Amino acid sequence: MTLMIGVVGYSGQKFDGSEARHALDTLLDRARGARNDVTIVCGLADVGIAAIAYRLARARGWETFAVDCARSRKYPAFPVDDMLIIESMVRGSESAAFLETCDAMVRVGGGAQAANEIATFRSQGGPVYEYDLAALPS
Repeated sequence: MTLMIGVVGYSGQKFDGSEARHALDTLLDRARGARNDVTIVCGLADVGIAAIAYRLARARGWETFAVDCARSRKYPAFPVDDMLIIESMVRGSESAAFLETCDAMVRVGGGAQAANEIATFRSQGGPVYEYDLAALPS
């Protein structure tokens, strides 16, 4: 069975992309352990931390899976291998389905939604790997 690693973090905020890539690379290695049968799970939009995570997944030969709300259709999408779209226009309505999909979580930076998802996942006993990435001024 494939290890499903959820990735959360900044989407609209500016951040140091090089630092984020290095942090994600390191945390994904910790989260996967010795496994190579990994799927990266993020939102559908091809922005921010999710865009970096999906590209790292492709470079490693891993699958990609998006869980998002219907609102995501307004933005450019990463061409994921598979997806689950929750038919709601409310951001965050996909959180429960997203968390149910994941076996482990990685957070690099992020705002309130990322913090809430990590706290919920941790309270359910799931393994969490985090890096506090500073947002840059707009």
